[in-house]
Amino acid sequence: MLNNQFYFIDDIIIKLNPSNNIKRINIKIKPLEGVVVTYPAHVSTKRVKHFINLKSIWIRRQNMKIKKIEDEVTVFDMDTNFNTRSHKLRLKKVNESNLKYLIENQNIYVLIPEEIDVLHISVQNAIRYAIEEAWRIEAKDYLPKRVQELADLHNLKYNKVFIKKTKSIWGSCSYVNNINLSLYLMRLKKHLIDYVILHELAHTRIKNHSRCFWNFLDALVDGEAKHLDKEIKSFRTHIY
Repeated sequence: MLNNQFYFIDDIIIKLNPSNNIKRINIKIKPLEGVVVTYPAHVSTKRVKHFINLKSIWIRRQNMKIKKIEDEVTVFDMDTNFNTRSHKLRLKKVNESNLKYLIENQNIYVLIPEEIDVLHISVQNAIRYAIEEAWRIEAKDYLPKRVQELADLHNLKYNKVFIKKTKSIWGSCSYVNNINLSLYLMRLKKHLIDYVILHELAHTRIKNHSRCFWNFLDALVDGEAKHLDKEIKSFRTHIY
């Protein structure tokens, strides 16, 4: 059955989102957000339904993958003890109507209205957003300095450092030797942060992942390149 807001494939709820700002039908599936189909407002619901049905096998497969990810996602409650490198998470129930967060004096305050369950997706997302903002503050303070220190130590030259909210990669190096680093590095241990930075600094010399590159990187990390690369692949940005 199709209505103005939702469409169902088996037990999968698909949110419909008409928009005047797009030209084609798009499907997005994200952890904790589910399946969202955005389509041009002038497109008929019959056509949207047909499009979804054509993509139903793909939607089912992707939804299964997303459910596995959601089973791993950190769930925060009022008793959760969570710290970043220099901030402590503090959840507080308040007699207010709006969900808010505040970062102050090395604390991440998330102020939750009394009538909203801490497990509600809106609260969980607010907590994650607040944590990410704390990581952003820490990343801006720590990462550029650490890049400079490691570059000086190994006599490597780079151009600029950019910190981005990238979830699929920890870092990259451009052809003009700009170092791009994910703010999610701040959830890793120091030796892994250093590994990512050195990996990208190595690309200022060698732009590919050839044997020559790995030998050079190995020299920078005392022969531990493959071990560190394997270790960092065990981390996921959605698991805090």
